[in-house]
Amino acid sequence: MRKPDTTESGQAAREAEAMMSALSNSMAMISFDPSGTILQANDNFLGAMGYAQSEIVGKHHRMFVDPEEVRSSAYTDFWNKLNQGLFHQGEYLRFGKGGAEVWIAASYNPILDADGRVVKVVKFATDITQRKIATDALTKALEVLGGGNFSIRLGQEMQGDFATTRDSFNKTMEDLQELFDAILEGSQQIAQVSAAVNNNAEDLASKSNSQASDLAETSTSMRQIAEQIRATDSSAQVADEQARTAADKSRRGSEIVAGTIEAINGIVEITREVSDITKVIENFAFQTNLLSINAAVEAARAGEAGKGFAVVATEVRSLAQRSAEASHNIAELTRRTEIEVTNGSKKATAAGEALVDIEAAVASAADLIDDIAQASQQQANGVREVEGALSRLDESLSSMSGLAQDGAFQSASLSNELEKLDGLLSRFRGDKNRQHEAQHAPRRAWAS
Repeated sequence: MRKPDTTESGQAAREAEAMMSALSNSMAMISFDPSGTILQANDNFLGAMGYAQSEIVGKHHRMFVDPEEVRSSAYTDFWNKLNQGLFHQGEYLRFGKGGAEVWIAASYNPILDADGRVVKVVKFATDITQRKIATDALTKALEVLGGGNFSIRLGQEMQGDFATTRDSFNKTMEDLQELFDAILEGSQQIAQVSAAVNNNAEDLASKSNSQASDLAETSTSMRQIAEQIRATDSSAQVADEQARTAADKSRRGSEIVAGTIEAINGIVEITREVSDITKVIENFAFQTNLLSINAAVEAARAGEAGKGFAVVATEVRSLAQRSAEASHNIAELTRRTEIEVTNGSKKATAAGEALVDIEAAVASAADLIDDIAQASQQQANGVREVEGALSRLDESLSSMSGLAQDGAFQSASLSNELEKLDGLLSRFRGDKNRQHEAQHAPRRAWAS
């Protein structure tokens, strides 16, 4: 039988010892006998658990385990498998001095003798308490966040990178809370604006319909007014023609009156001439009467010889008297005629002056009627333009009413969508006056 190479075995032992020393420097180590009794532990393990070497050596592994877990079949099975030489690793919740929770990532390694029997169990462990605290806190915070609460904050004491992660998470949550508060507030404001727009759109649609109805009545009234104005325009044209005819007749009447006045003035002159002639005749009659008287006197003196001449003288005197009476009557008639003609001349003159005034008034009325006719024509043109404008306005109001109704429908749809959005956003609530902290409630991972 070949003897073992002591040099090689010694080298291997030294390497194994160096490896164990390196592991001991970087990891927590503890060894147990197959029953679970503690043999020894390095400083890393003692520091993590808070014990001194003398406080744990000779005691069972169960001192680090939750009593409920110790009573479980899983814990018994755990040690049975180790005694069977089966390797075991995982993350474990252990309790240090004073009941402090310590999470470790560990491997339980059975050590076999030359006959393959388990002589002890060595555990290599890493303290992952800080990572576990951070992980559990983040998990709980995310669960709360999933429920829509943006006021969640991490308040646990953490170290190193985990403290940085905690601060980053809290800052992110503050930013998200402000963002969603702003979104929720904006959504509510938009909902209010949308409601106002919806009300305004409905009001606009209602008023547009009312205005369209009023416009239809106005259009009907305008058509009636247009017909009346066209009738007035036609009447004004006829009145204008009649006024012009009246003005012409008035001018002709003025001319006739002027001729009449001139003729009357001529009659007055003739009457005056007749009066003068009558005076001459009266003078002749007077002289003839005197001569007849003288002749009668002379005939009386002549006696019988003058009787015939006396008869003639008597007849002449009688004729002279009748001539005087006739001349007197003619003079009286002429005087009265002159008076009447003078009065007629005055009246004709007054009538002429009145006709001149009438002519001026008729001319002025004709001008006014002409202006009215032109104004009526302009009104008729204006009314036609107004009718066209009302027709276009009616089309615009119809279009605006349709747009207002569409706007009201779209606004109502927007309000419905905003209500849905508000319902979704209301799940994400935040209370700036109350900070929720994700309490450390680590999940227990028993060996199984």
